[in-house]
Amino acid sequence: MDEERTLKYVKRLRPYSLNLGPGNTDPYVREILEQRSVSEDNLYSQRLLNSVHFQFAIRRFKEEFADLRSTPIPTNQLDKVVWQPNTSAGYGYIGHKRDNYLKARSNASRTLYDFDKWREIYRPVPDKAFARCQLTLRANAKVRHIWGRPFHHILLEGCIAQPILEKLLYNDNPIYIGKDLHKDLPYDILRLMEEGGTAYCLDFSRFDSTLCRGMISTVWDIIFWLCPPQTEADLLNYKFCRYLFTNNPIVMPDGKLFISTTGLPSGSYFTGIVGSIANLLLIYMLLSYFRRSTSKVKVLGDDSIFALLIPIVNPRKIETFLARYGMIVNLVKSIITKLFSEIVFLGHNYYGSRVTRDEFTCLSLALYSENDVPTPAFSIVRLASLIYDSGFNSFGLLHIYKEMLSKHNIDWSLEDSRPTTVNHPFYELFVNS
Repeated sequence: MDEERTLKYVKRLRPYSLNLGPGNTDPYVREILEQRSVSEDNLYSQRLLNSVHFQFAIRRFKEEFADLRSTPIPTNQLDKVVWQPNTSAGYGYIGHKRDNYLKARSNASRTLYDFDKWREIYRPVPDKAFARCQLTLRANAKVRHIWGRPFHHILLEGCIAQPILEKLLYNDNPIYIGKDLHKDLPYDILRLMEEGGTAYCLDFSRFDSTLCRGMISTVWDIIFWLCPPQTEADLLNYKFCRYLFTNNPIVMPDGKLFISTTGLPSGSYFTGIVGSIANLLLIYMLLSYFRRSTSKVKVLGDDSIFALLIPIVNPRKIETFLARYGMIVNLVKSIITKLFSEIVFLGHNYYGSRVTRDEFTCLSLALYSENDVPTPAFSIVRLASLIYDSGFNSFGLLHIYKEMLSKHNIDWSLEDSRPTTVNHPFYELFVNS
């Protein structure tokens, strides 16, 4: 008898088109083939939940985040939930004539009603699978899959996730969210290394898909603690969001419907929160296991950085320890260094006291855009924002930017010259700086 898998095939729905360029592998087939068995996932979960280092990590997390607890947005006040129509995290935001907010709000209310009625046998509207390319060397191309979340699910998740994110945004904490990489990151890295020691930037392989269900369940317990329900309706919404996250339906381009019971769904309002908390818990476990102490840890998703005065002599032990819980650390790509200039965090490294990015990445970002570039003005604003992101250290981008300005004589005072996706204050920052 075949062993039960963490990705279950349900049925086939109507297919939709998806274009993959030559030389790419099919990420959906690969994900299915690489899915671990339920028994293997249960083994990692059992080890994790029984680990004294994991219990230490939970206690430390609650001590550090005790002042960052919040209350959820009531489900009858969905107007307060922030959503971005131009994001790839969801679908159904925009209809043929206008945004679909009123329809999504109605669907959200009906979803909670149906879930309350049917509970574990309720089947939510599935996410929709898309593909995107990741900037990398042409010889080693990567295609990432993106799960588009239905609009009404985004609204319901936002009732809980948004208050948590707002607390993280406006208070200093280990989860590095809402920071200006150009201004804040060099200073924060300098503070991290001011006492000397060795910096660790761990690189996880397939972080989203290797988190075991025991870890994800614990993170959802922490979310309940961070943003406790105030009413029965809040509690029902929490139970629905947790159920949706841990029993995630996805429809593939060929119409096949699957339910994923492990890993992080990429289109959820909670993806960054759950991934960041899980990453932080793993680092706290690591520090407990090696009996190291540091008050300065920064994480965001699967990226992390921390510094130790007493280094871990054999880095292979880091890989071995985390492998016990199903996590894969790539020591070749991980950075362990005492030099400020060698640190790479969130895709950026440092030149003097400023952030910078390697020239290949800068030029690739400029050449390959996620969206259409309809006008020269749009292109110039993109270039200026990339120059800012590189800490004004990319000479290639600066050269292209000057050529664009001289070639296209644009009157920025005219409203029609401004790309609709960029708000007014940013023109002064990007174009006139």
